[in-house]
Amino acid sequence: VTDGRTEPPQLDPANLCQPGYVCKERSDARTFSDQQCPGGYMCGPGTTPSMQYDMPCKAGYYCPSGSSPYSSKFNVCPRGYFCPNKTEDYPGNLGMKYKCDRGTTSKPGSSHVDHCKKTCSFCTTPCECEVIAKTVPMVGILNDDWTKTIDAASTIDLDCNFTFLNNYDNLTARMNWTEHFEIVIRADDTLKYGRDMDKQEFPIYFNRNMTSKKDAFRIRLLAEKRIEVSIHLEMYHGRFERYIGLFTDVCKIDVREPSRAIAGTQAQFVALLYKSEMYGRFTYPIKLPLNILENSDVIAMVDTGTKDANMTYLYNDSYVPHQQRYWKKAKTTEILTMTYLPYFSSCVGFDSHIPISYFTEHPDYCKLVDSPTIVGPFDWFQEPVADTCVHKTQCRIEEKLEGDSKHFRWFDVPEDTILFHIGAVPVEPGVYRQEYSHFTSILETDDLIPVRVVENTNNFGKKFAVPTEVVIEIGYYQITETEKQVVFGEISLLNFTAVPGLPKYDAGKVNDSILNNVEYGYYKLTVKWTPLTWIDLINNFTYEAPVFLVLFFLVVFVAVSYAIVLYFTVRKLSTMIKKPNFRFGFFAMTLLEGPVTGLTMVLVPAMAGLGVCYTIAAGFNPYSNLQGDFLEGGVLSSDEVKQTSFGRFGLMQLCVGLVMINYTAILMVPWMKPLMSQQTDMWNPSTWKRAFVFFFNTLLGVSLVWLLEFAYSEFFGSNAIAIVVLLTFVEEFAMHVIETVIGEALLMVPGKMAVFTALMIATMGADTFEDFATSFLLEIVIGMTMKVFLDPQLAKLSLTFPI
Repeated sequence: VTDGRTEPPQLDPANLCQPGYVCKERSDARTFSDQQCPGGYMCGPGTTPSMQYDMPCKAGYYCPSGSSPYSSKFNVCPRGYFCPNKTEDYPGNLGMKYKCDRGTTSKPGSSHVDHCKKTCSFCTTPCECEVIAKTVPMVGILNDDWTKTIDAASTIDLDCNFTFLNNYDNLTARMNWTEHFEIVIRADDTLKYGRDMDKQEFPIYFNRNMTSKKDAFRIRLLAEKRIEVSIHLEMYHGRFERYIGLFTDVCKIDVREPSRAIAGTQAQFVALLYKSEMYGRFTYPIKLPLNILENSDVIAMVDTGTKDANMTYLYNDSYVPHQQRYWKKAKTTEILTMTYLPYFSSCVGFDSHIPISYFTEHPDYCKLVDSPTIVGPFDWFQEPVADTCVHKTQCRIEEKLEGDSKHFRWFDVPEDTILFHIGAVPVEPGVYRQEYSHFTSILETDDLIPVRVVENTNNFGKKFAVPTEVVIEIGYYQITETEKQVVFGEISLLNFTAVPGLPKYDAGKVNDSILNNVEYGYYKLTVKWTPLTWIDLINNFTYEAPVFLVLFFLVVFVAVSYAIVLYFTVRKLSTMIKKPNFRFGFFAMTLLEGPVTGLTMVLVPAMAGLGVCYTIAAGFNPYSNLQGDFLEGGVLSSDEVKQTSFGRFGLMQLCVGLVMINYTAILMVPWMKPLMSQQTDMWNPSTWKRAFVFFFNTLLGVSLVWLLEFAYSEFFGSNAIAIVVLLTFVEEFAMHVIETVIGEALLMVPGKMAVFTALMIATMGADTFEDFATSFLLEIVIGMTMKVFLDPQLAKLSLTFPI
């Protein structure tokens, strides 16, 4: 009976087997529920025994017996478990089969054991990871705890080798840094018993590349305060807990505290930056510390790096700090101190910071001398025997290879630019962090040594050229057997190469792939720490002032000795039968009494007037609200006020100088009424002579001012001896010619004295004391020799060829 149906009952959708069940043949409404869909599978409507395994449970879900495609949507794998496909029941009912290992958890819907992450991975606020096992990874440390107290500028190096993870078994090859294990450095500066130590963060770029830690690498901690340090290897994933024993004796530890700057102490040399020297001229160094404020919470910095030339994961996220928090106010500028070299980073074995103590006393890079030889001020030409260090490494420029048209990068700066300063005298750790007034007190003194760029071989233009070699040389004075003092610092930027694919000056063809091509950013860095010889110490004016006074008297003694020898040589060679006696007293009174009296009468009131003007200008500063010139509007800045003040004070000096020259002309050329035959409306001998004295000495003064400015140029300093000798010959010849032309020897005296004084002052522009002494002696010797032998010959020549 069909009861009005239009198709057989077994084909009616209303009579299909219910979802979640399996219906055999001849099933009816009473028997269809006898067989549920098997666990781990889903059964849709009309499922037969042959179809019950056709729909496995989806990964990330669980399917207990009787599951259908619809009901399984609500069976999401819970947190802390993972559910692969065909998960047959609620994972909590299956014991440890699908439970995340100890120390890990998972998000809801996880489908694989690898989705189980360390518990702290899911924290919405900073939290500590659950540590399931830990060990001390350092060689020779047998206990499970390692702590040590170190002072500021001290370092801890961990040289680790995790290559064994790649080959031990398939499971260790899947272990990842930070996810499954990591070396944890904790530190605290309170040094109080029972306190919690803060975990020191590794650089972001180091933790980002997790799998690369199955290799050899270095971890370095650079302390910024006196701290207690604890180092462990912590395991976060219970799946790998059984391998914790493999991590013993995998790292070599090297703890170093500065000890040779001042033997027996932890004093250190400190680098310093002036913000005023950098601002507006060249870019700040990247990787400046976050810890320069006295109340900073940062107590240490952690660096990472390779021990070989493979720098794959040394790339650092660069930043340029402009924030005020990086700088400390000091007098009229702002300063920043650090115990490492600024600018130089991403170096093999060093990463972002090269501690100064490493290239001054590390035994791997230095030849250390326990009993150094002291070079005293009168140990003539002695060579020192003291610590000598030469460290070479490979670094990479982290600044963009695209130049800035407004600012120099550190490798763009021209020669004679100061990149940074280094303290001449080492300071104790407590002074470095707590007594900032020390650095304020040594600003603009000889206790702060500028480190200058002395050579820059860039011939490509500053935009697209980088050096391939950088040499830093720092010379020091071994004051005593236990104490050192920095004397000079130099940087050479060598062997520049243009970035391939870029024209020398065409910035329109720049593209990011070329500008950031690290293949062309590598350079070899050499840092030299050298004890100075006696002549080097003299040339750098290292000794106290009395030493140089003695040396100067020795130079003068040599000059006087030459004069005496020359005098007796001339008397010996003279053909005169009766040689006149040398009347020294009369000669001295003639040369000294009149000029000294005249100069005193002129200079005392003139200098007193200038002193009053300078005092008013410096103390009351009447130019603070004045414009620089009539074309300039607005109130001047402090630097502009200083410049205009110096300019106006210089104008005062010029006016005083002109007045002095005018009175000199009047004093030297008294007014004489001309003879009747000489009287004209256009010419008078006294007027002409006075005019000559005034204009000649004015032009000569301008020339000598230029000479004095030139004397402090780099070219003069490097060629002082040759220039002084040349100027001495020119001066003698020019003065003789002018004297012959005007026929008045007396009128040439002020000019000769001015030239002689200017040459003496210019000689001081020599770069070294050695050059100064040599130039001074040559100037005296040549001058006296020309006066005795050349002047008579020039006089004869003038008679033969009248001018």
